[in-house]
Amino acid sequence: MLIAMFTGAALSVSGVLLQSVMRNPLADAGVIGISSGASFFSLMAITALPQFYFYSPLFSVLGGAIACFLVYVLSWKGGLSPIRMILVGIAINAMFTGMAEAFVTICSYFNITINQSGQSNLTMKTWGDVRLIGVYGVAGLVVALFFSRWCNLLALQDKTAKNLGLRVTRMRLLISITAVLLAAVTAAVAGVIAFVGLLIPHISRRLVGSDHRVLIPFSALSGALLILTADTLGRTLVAPNEIPASTIMAVIGGPFLIFLLRRGTVSMDIREVSFSYDQQKDIVQSVTTQIEKGKITTIIGPNGSGKSTLLSLMANNHCPNKGQIHLDGQTLNTFKPKELAKKARCRPSAK
Repeated sequence: MLIAMFTGAALSVSGVLLQSVMRNPLADAGVIGISSGASFFSLMAITALPQFYFYSPLFSVLGGAIACFLVYVLSWKGGLSPIRMILVGIAINAMFTGMAEAFVTICSYFNITINQSGQSNLTMKTWGDVRLIGVYGVAGLVVALFFSRWCNLLALQDKTAKNLGLRVTRMRLLISITAVLLAAVTAAVAGVIAFVGLLIPHISRRLVGSDHRVLIPFSALSGALLILTADTLGRTLVAPNEIPASTIMAVIGGPFLIFLLRRGTVSMDIREVSFSYDQQKDIVQSVTTQIEKGKITTIIGPNGSGKSTLLSLMANNHCPNKGQIHLDGQTLNTFKPKELAKKARCRPSAK
């Protein structure tokens, strides 16, 4: 029960932090490979060095950090596309999962005892496991609460945040480390449980809004309740047999991810767009922003600042000299005129 609650709280808050840092509403440690990377490194370390079991979260953090770094590097292509990041993350997740299975198989050939802590299982846990996830998990949750104000500021454009005197790169790094720690400690104790960090943050935002000072503690409580419920259902539905909580979450989370991918939370994604009419002076310079569905976005600025030019770029009347504009995940200039006319319109004001 305690392990289930700590697991749910840690994974939920990890999802909130990752979505804030990556600006990707689909980011989840179990989906993009962070949990599987953490589980793989923990499995290898405590199999080779069982006397360091209490330090297994440190090995897990290393594996999770490597997985997170790979997702960042391999997803970057003139910017971070949410869909590309998910696809790369799924590939990273499959890679580490396959490596873990291969490691177990190879060890079985040599009659090497495998510590099964990396498997997804909330049963047969000891008070040592409770102490392990309690110490590291509570520490990570407290740090996450301390970073809640930073998460709110990361919603601003990087240039705006820097103008306010914020060290954006350091903020992202520290928040990412905290998110990886929370996901890694759960992978070390409870195994890989996906979709918790995807489900809970979205539901919590609907209920309490996007202020991370409220969102983080609410997500922690909601995640603890969700995993506790999933674990209880798994123990009672086919008793005396048991369905792992990770299986129940996969059944629930899979369709939810498909729903989010089809629905989309961002209609237009503008990344580092610059444009000039004479190839000398940029009218629009390095603009990065996202326009969400169902919301009214206002572009404000003095005369000659490039408002009309930016709207013309968004309507595909001009092509950016630098950067890209995506509409529903697709590059704007790949739309056919009739297809684009159904999705976007630009009506210039009369002079």
